[in-house]
Amino acid sequence: MKTTQSLYHPKYGKVKKIIKEWQGGIKMLIEFESGQQKNVLYNELRPYYFKKINVKSFNKNPLQIRKYIESLRYGLLNDELIFDITFDRKKEIETFYNWLTSSKSTLFLCGKYGTGKTHFLKYIGLWALSKNWAVSYICLDGEEVSLHNPKKFYQSIINNLKFIYNDEVQNIEHLLEYIYSRAEKYKDNYFFGNIKDKDLYVIKKWLKGEEEYDSLPKLRDHQTSGNIYSYLITSISLFLKKEFSLNGLLILMDESENIQNHWLNSYQNSNENNFLRGFYYAVSNHPDLEEDIVSISAEVGKYGKKTHLRYNGYLPLPFSYKNESYIKLVFALPYTSIEVKNNYIIKNKIGRIPVIEYLSNKHRGIKELIDIIKDREFLDLEEIDIFYYKYILKKIIYYYFYSYNWKPSFQQIKKIINILKTILYDYESDFDPAKIRLKIQAFIINLDKIRNEGGYDVN
Repeated sequence: MKTTQSLYHPKYGKVKKIIKEWQGGIKMLIEFESGQQKNVLYNELRPYYFKKINVKSFNKNPLQIRKYIESLRYGLLNDELIFDITFDRKKEIETFYNWLTSSKSTLFLCGKYGTGKTHFLKYIGLWALSKNWAVSYICLDGEEVSLHNPKKFYQSIINNLKFIYNDEVQNIEHLLEYIYSRAEKYKDNYFFGNIKDKDLYVIKKWLKGEEEYDSLPKLRDHQTSGNIYSYLITSISLFLKKEFSLNGLLILMDESENIQNHWLNSYQNSNENNFLRGFYYAVSNHPDLEEDIVSISAEVGKYGKKTHLRYNGYLPLPFSYKNESYIKLVFALPYTSIEVKNNYIIKNKIGRIPVIEYLSNKHRGIKELIDIIKDREFLDLEEIDIFYYKYILKKIIYYYFYSYNWKPSFQQIKKIINILKTILYDYESDFDPAKIRLKIQAFIINLDKIRNEGGYDVN
């Protein structure tokens, strides 16, 4: 038997133990705190800290359901709703689970625009959170949050960090308090070892990169500071592992095609590539990092003799603290008008190209990373079946009616059916999957108009 991170089942209550798993954790035999033992599917479970998302809870809290509608109206998805409207992903979840429990450090999540990569990233993030992982979801926009700006990258990771401790969701504020209280154990850490006898407020501001203090090491903005922030992220992953007995830190990177965008100059591209390579070496506990000796060159500054990585001239810390990190990376990347079969891409009906080769050619920022990574995994996200799309729309209607306590008239129902027919006709005929989110937004806006006795526009 193995214990599980706190989960509950809407019908059977809080989980006590997972006794057995099948199909990569999709099916489980579970012992509940009530003493019952039941065979259930994993997607029937919810993290314990979630409020229950089921029909009974709707009867008690329509305002909470209205928050879900509000988020969908703006093209967003409330975290508590993700488990409730994620369907048709059994194969992908099984692939992700097998990768997460393997020794491979990096996963490429790929799919056409509109197949739900962002949705799936958030789903697996919450799934991993309940499986004893710390999780950080970030979006690489190529400007503010990008690898050519290591400090911003680091700040985005820590500000979006979540983990569960004592059945409560913890964030970076909680983590920094724990680091502060246990810093004595990490005297050899360049940053954690400097916080003794300092004010907690000051330490929080400093480690989040928001303020600089003369009495503390500088967290530099330089593009060549990749080694500093890689060292910090690996330090955090080791702390999470040792102090909370977590499996590690899962970093989910959406919009990864923005790595090395065309608007970056050659200096920015070079520094981004250097950080990408060094961070991957740190994540995979590459032995060359441990043997790296930093030398000084008049041409390139400080660099590693073994790895040829560039180090910050002011603070040439190693890319990894103790060369012991517990990090896994997921890069989400889009296809464009291509067909995928068995990890191969059929493009323009000319021939079969391996997915990794396609990605290398399509996204130049990923090319060298792919060349370096030998322990990678590939996950193809298929388009959602129309059956599940219909089910999602049906749920949205139910949420909407209940949250606004709306009982539509016969004429209003006819209008709603007309809009549904139009949406589903587009889906079955010439529907662009990239517009699913826009279709849902438009559907909710039209429900608003009908509810307020206004007109509606199926376009």
